Amino acid sequence: GLEYKSFSFRTEDNLLLKGWYIPSTDTPAHTVLLLHDLDQSKLLYMDQIRQLHDRGLNVCIYDLRAHGNSEGMEFTPGKPSTDDAVIALHELSKIQGTNKIIVFGAGLGGNIALQTALEDTLCSGLILENPAADFGKYIDRYSYFRWDDMNFLWTPVLKRKAEKLLLFPIDYLNLPRLVKETTIPMLFLCGTKDSLNYSGETVQIYSECISE
Repeated sequence: GLEYKSFSFRTEDNLLLKGWYIPSTDTPAHTVLLLHDLDQSKLLYMDQIRQLHDRGLNVCIYDLRAHGNSEGMEFTPGKPSTDDAVIALHELSKIQGTNKIIVFGAGLGGNIALQTALEDTLCSGLILENPAADFGKYIDRYSYFRWDDMNFLWTPVLKRKAEKLLLFPIDYLNLPRLVKETTIPMLFLCGTKDSLNYSGETVQIYSECISE
């Protein structure tokens, strides 16, 4: 029941990423860019879109690479996805009636969101929902969740593959460390019903924000 427009853009490696732009009834308005979690898509975020829209915000969400209707064969929460989000920010900034842009990342989308804020000044605020504090430990959990007691065979392979896709070492993606590098406003959300992203890690990242 919401008015929306198609939102799509080409990545630096020429993938077409597709999504929606839902304009606010008020103009000008701030815009929220939603970045979904691993193995999700824009279709799962209808409730969040409605709630944000009803509070007078423009909302944009696109399927991350290798998800939903977007192109790509492989996903990474590393540099390629961060570069994609930066492109999305610049496309949104061109829309008439746009004020500030806030990036809202859920799960690994939160990891991408924080990196995006460090890469580009168009990000004026962050909302991080159950991000993974340490990507290496996240892979350990994911491996056990997927392969159970056989995870010891596949975890090293998965980590080598992940590092290749990240385009930087796995231990770089440590949010308690990275969060200290930005001073923009941040809101942290966490829930307990998540088998891969722990609420305690969100608290850990938040604690680093206020430790100084």
